[in-house]
Amino acid sequence: MRHGFTLLELIAALLIAAMTLSMILPAARRAVDRSAVVGARESIVGLVSRARAEARVGGGATLCLRARPAAAWIEVGAGRHEIVDLATEFGIDLRLSRNRDQVRLPFDALGIGRIASQTVTLTRGEATAGVVVSGYGRVIRR
Repeated sequence: MRHGFTLLELIAALLIAAMTLSMILPAARRAVDRSAVVGARESIVGLVSRARAEARVGGGATLCLRARPAAAWIEVGAGRHEIVDLATEFGIDLRLSRNRDQVRLPFDALGIGRIASQTVTLTRGEATAGVVVSGYGRVIRR
């Protein structure tokens, strides 16, 4: 009667575990990347809504987006509110339409943007998500 495992049995078990892990890791990485870009996109959508609400209450607000390092914040009057460091929090890269480094999206006292349409593309690994802010401040998720 033997107790335990032979070296050959342990090596076989470790080999099977390593092969299974090597098949699962790429899918898990893609899922994490997709989750990060969707989370960053929803943060930007939330900031657009918050900027429109702040504009209605305070007479105007501006949503600022910066590409490098990726960040977004709301300016009301002379102060900044709701700063989100997208690069640190989500590990994403942010691209703005027309290859700009930074863009300011102002909203008036009615919460309406008087801006040209702006496309924001978020990437991490192979995952991509986007937001289009229309000229009047409406948000379209892509």
